[in-house]
Amino acid sequence: MKLLGIFVKAGQKVRIIVRIIMILISALISTVFFSLAAGLILLHQNEFKLPSWASDPIVRQIDDSLGSVTFQNSELSVSLGAQWRPMLTFDSIVLSDLEEKGLLRLRQLDVVFSLQEAIVGKVRVTELALDGLLVSVFKNADGSVAAQFGGGEQNAMGAILPADIKFQLDQLFMEPWLTEFKTFEIQNLTLNYVDRLANRNWTIDGARFFLTKSGDTLIARSDLALLTGGADVAVLEANFEGQIGQQDARFGLKFTELPSDILATQSSAFVWLSALKTSISGALRGSLDASGELGPLSVTLNMANGILQPSAKSKPLSFDMLRTYFTYEPKAQTLKFDNLSLKSPDLSLTAEGNAFLEKSGNNGVSFIGQFRLNDIKANPQNTYKMDITLDFANVDFRFLVDPFEVQLKHSYHHLVSAQAYSGSWLYLL
Repeated sequence: MKLLGIFVKAGQKVRIIVRIIMILISALISTVFFSLAAGLILLHQNEFKLPSWASDPIVRQIDDSLGSVTFQNSELSVSLGAQWRPMLTFDSIVLSDLEEKGLLRLRQLDVVFSLQEAIVGKVRVTELALDGLLVSVFKNADGSVAAQFGGGEQNAMGAILPADIKFQLDQLFMEPWLTEFKTFEIQNLTLNYVDRLANRNWTIDGARFFLTKSGDTLIARSDLALLTGGADVAVLEANFEGQIGQQDARFGLKFTELPSDILATQSSAFVWLSALKTSISGALRGSLDASGELGPLSVTLNMANGILQPSAKSKPLSFDMLRTYFTYEPKAQTLKFDNLSLKSPDLSLTAEGNAFLEKSGNNGVSFIGQFRLNDIKANPQNTYKMDITLDFANVDFRFLVDPFEVQLKHSYHHLVSAQAYSGSWLYLL
């Protein structure tokens, strides 16, 4: 009985000790939980600047992962967003190469990641936001395009193609740390555009870029304002949509009050605008096929109160309205005009037809094609008492851009007599 009593008393002491241990553990857990809860509440929608002993290891880890590129920043802060997602904020970032040449500068970088994944030691970025990025785009004399971060002279980077950009995006979003990625945003984007083909430069401040990922679908959009001289401002909006891992994609561009001389130098499809002096509002839609090649471009252009003046010495011909809808086939180098409408004091008409693009060895461009002109009303410089009216005319033409020259061969029907007439080539300088 004494032995049994001893075991009973020993068991009671063990239970008391275990109970005390459990109370201590519970108290510790409660204290830690309370501290974490208090910390989360303090961080919620408030930035906390990390001390150097906490931020330096993070910077060193980033430095080690970048290899030959050095990462520098002045401050690192942590916070919790409105949806209780942790965010790291880097201020005044500089990326430099081994020769201490600046590759990238940012005023601010925000990185939002999954709290649930972070607790188990995994970094899964859900949102990225950049502020103050500078990008230089170079359009070379041969029409190729190159781009780089920062300003200065063009580096050794080769030409970029739409398919290259799509491939790089696909590779990026296949990284494990971006499996839960949702949005990417750039504010205050500065674009330095050097057009060596037109021998002109433009600097665009305050542009914005947004990209969202939904499943395997990437949707991007951007908007910017271009100062075109004096108080005039052209506004451009671009969009893009494609699937990760697939080359085919769709894109579009809208623009308002864009000077015709700027648009004329951006593509062979717009070279015929070079003799016009006016502002253009319009849109284009295009796509990349399964091999990443550029497909047909559908273009709408609206112009008002402009002039046709091939050179400073030529007499300007004014027009009140010029509108057109056409499709450009890059592979076939053809333009199909489904509709063209012109209203001016000298000539008014509608037209449809096709033009084939010809290129010479010195980057010269010309067009040859056929148009059907309808509802023609003409009275050049009010030469006649009554307007000359024609029901329709079929026109074969050749258009030389530089020097400006239009060659016409036509047949037409008079609205009244309906007598056909076939003419020889006319040379209009």
